[in-house]
Amino acid sequence: MAFRGPKVWLWRWRRNPLKRRADSMEAWVLLVAWSVTVLAGVLAGLTTARAVEQGMARERVEWRPVVALLTERAPGTTDSRAARTSSSEQVWAKVRWSARDGSSHTGQARVRPGSGVGSPVTVWTDPQGRLVTRPATPSE
Repeated sequence: MAFRGPKVWLWRWRRNPLKRRADSMEAWVLLVAWSVTVLAGVLAGLTTARAVEQGMARERVEWRPVVALLTERAPGTTDSRAARTSSSEQVWAKVRWSARDGSSHTGQARVRPGSGVGSPVTVWTDPQGRLVTRPATPSE
């Protein structure tokens, strides 16, 4: 490989008697293309961030916590050793709750292992009364 000398930055913009008009046009087209790409990327990122923030804000306003009752015993045991080792462990169990309009709904929710029938559990619902996840807080 032949040695070409030190790399020259911004070589497209240097004065050179051998530089053609096409070389100048290529430099300008390349500059505009990079500028448009960077600007489009920034605008797409800002638009996406705003849409996500608005969606999460809407969820925080519309979704409500509701107390649901277990309709069956949750699988697992309420062993004190297990509770000490993993206090965040939860299992799926069937629950029942009433929506704002008074209609009764059932579904699956995460509860403590070994919880008995009729145990209260807080679940989150949308305006139609369907189960949803807990909405993200503004800091999240």
